[in-house]
Amino acid sequence: GPVTAQRIVERRLKRGPFTSIEQLGEVEGIGDMKLAKLSELVRL
Repeated sequence: GPVTAQRIVERRLKRGPFTSIEQLGEVEGIGDMKLAKLSELVRL
């Protein structure tokens, strides 16, 4: 949702662009199950 989206943006601003899907798992609120679903939708 919007809170997770904001956390993704904040992480990107602090640490730069994501270089792997696994790095999304570092964002609070993105656990293993959500990461597995996102990995089917996200391309870097």
